[in-house]
Amino acid sequence: MAAYNLRTCEEYSIQSYNALIGTVDANGNLNTGLTSTVRQIAGTQTTFLGFILHNNAATRHWVQVFFRPANQVVLGTTAPDFTIAVGASGDVAWDFYHPIRQGTGLSLACTTTEIGTTTATTAMTGSIYYK
Repeated sequence: MAAYNLRTCEEYSIQSYNALIGTVDANGNLNTGLTSTVRQIAGTQTTFLGFILHNNAATRHWVQVFFRPANQVVLGTTAPDFTIAVGASGDVAWDFYHPIRQGTGLSLACTTTEIGTTTATTAMTGSIYYK
């Protein structure tokens, strides 16, 4: 997919990582999406452009972001590079004015506390944009 940044007048190709999109079963429950299982977006250094996150739970949840491959992350031990709070039944969308390029990969996890290990009762869904 091609995109055009109106701020920098730069055209670039981006990929949308859709593994955060959940599916709904017959009872209306999400059965996939982002949980406390660390999800690897990229196993090598990448440029993090932005995200759209949907909290499908009735309480605030956090997405922990790690600039390293998933096999180098131990939730509760490895400090996240930053966290994103998403309010109860809320949505957050962000594109970085200055995209982030650092580390050796990009991995995410969703928990009930900012740097905790307890999985969300309902998986977080959305998209991650990177190139």
